[in-house]
Amino acid sequence: MMNKFTILIFLFACQFSWAQSFQEPTIEQNVLRIIEDFNAHVNNKNLIEIDLYLMDNAQLSRIQHLKADLQLTQITPNELANKNWVSKRYEFVPQVDVRSSFASVYGYYTAFDTNGVKKCGTDYYQLFQQKGRWRIIAYTETIYNTCKSIEPRKTEISLINNTLDEWHGLAAVGDSTYFDYFSSGSFYLGTDPKEVWSLQGFKDFAMPHFRRGAAWSFKNKSRNVHLGDYGHYAWFDEKLDTWMGLCRGSGVMEKQSDGWKIKFYSLTVLVPNSKINAYIKILNND
Repeated sequence: MMNKFTILIFLFACQFSWAQSFQEPTIEQNVLRIIEDFNAHVNNKNLIEIDLYLMDNAQLSRIQHLKADLQLTQITPNELANKNWVSKRYEFVPQVDVRSSFASVYGYYTAFDTNGVKKCGTDYYQLFQQKGRWRIIAYTETIYNTCKSIEPRKTEISLINNTLDEWHGLAAVGDSTYFDYFSSGSFYLGTDPKEVWSLQGFKDFAMPHFRRGAAWSFKNKSRNVHLGDYGHYAWFDEKLDTWMGLCRGSGVMEKQSDGWKIKFYSLTVLVPNSKINAYIKILNND
């Protein structure tokens, strides 16, 4: 009986430890989740759900420059949901400002009308938190006459590239601030099947290498970075010159208040298809 009780306590502790490893969303992320859900209901023309995200007497407006006229129009939830747009997505990391019970969100978007014509503009939201729930008190949609490249998106991708280059560079000189580039609760997968590390486990493994003055030198040959809608996360893959030969690193990064952090990273050795049989033979001989 005691053994069963001990096992139950152990399983509960493991479950609690696993749950604790996931970071609670920030206030800013909670606010952006409200905006995401609101826009999903707008795209689905779900007026019942749209109203749940709006304060009573919320102010909705649209600004558009048509020919020589600047039009500022007050709109209803029904008019917002029934505009002739097929899709709408945010093309950069929205700016979020939370002050006490108030929050503001400002973001660039692109969309297409039913004729396939691309539209661009900005959205501005003001929210208020009441009884623990965020709701929209004002929303302004600005529609541009022409679409240009969305520079903030390019800026974020550039920041991610610079962050990863700096991160690899720190390992090459044995600088332990290398580990500050990880998000809490992150994981690192190495090339060995057993190398599935939590951040602390990876740090314990790697610190002896860093104390020698140079851990390892990975040089980037090429990299693809993809920024998710709303800019909470990005994912990437990169080809690296290493002492093991050509490797691929892939991972997920999270936007935090102090910059982009690595949430997950996986390193693999690349084996050409033409050499895979020889590679399998070597493994089978071990």
